[in-house]
Amino acid sequence: MRLDTSSTGNTSLDKAAKHSTSLYVFVSSADHSIDEWQNPFDGKVVATVPTASEQDVSSAVAAAAKAQPAWAALAASKRARVLRKFSDLMAENASKLAEVRRLLFVRSLL
Repeated sequence: MRLDTSSTGNTSLDKAAKHSTSLYVFVSSADHSIDEWQNPFDGKVVATVPTASEQDVSSAVAAAAKAQPAWAALAASKRARVLRKFSDLMAENASKLAEVRRLLFVRSLL
């Protein structure tokens, strides 16, 4: 999922946002297609999300399986550092993530 980070100045998120057709494990979708999520009340695009084909899912699973041994080989302290950074980014962007979650719920009702 790509959130609009233009006003955050968060370079980590800005860098990740440039991968708008990447899936969660940063494997590009085969056809680079995206779905724009719009606020149903004003029509504003609030997120762009890559669509995943069966091939994309298979590629993502293969990439995760390939990366797992290296992740497992890292010292626990290094894995903890990565997970803490992820947690920090989630906390820093909690309001944006909550907004996307709210819009997903509203979208499911339409």
